Amino acid sequence: MPVHAFHVLDVFPRLGLMRTGSTDRALEVMDSCRIRWGRVLERDGDWLVVSAVPLEMVDAKLRLAPPRVERIRGWIDGAGFVDDVEPGDVVSIHWDWACERLDRPRLAALRGWTARELNIANRTM
Repeated sequence: MPVHAFHVLDVFPRLGLMRTGSTDRALEVMDSCRIRWGRVLERDGDWLVVSAVPLEMVDAKLRLAPPRVERIRGWIDGAGFVDDVEPGDVVSIHWDWACERLDRPRLAALRGWTARELNIANRTM
């Protein structure tokens, strides 16, 4: 059953950008478009500082890298997708937006779907 990660990790690379040799830019776009997760460290106005799990490529295979600190958008003038997010909460991230607060079952599902799609993508890299 395809999920968004299927499009990002399995379809996007086949469109040619990965084959041009410009893997850094392709990886950046794939990681931004991939629904990923991050633990909120702090709120800075309309922005959130999170510890997020990025993609990396090692030996021509995609994998999850150690978490890194990122600044993502929570709101514009108070309007956004998440309400009352606090440090310690985990949010889903698409491009540079916090999309929703993830409870343990939703985080586990996102991690599971991501692992599944990475496995599929790496079979054909």
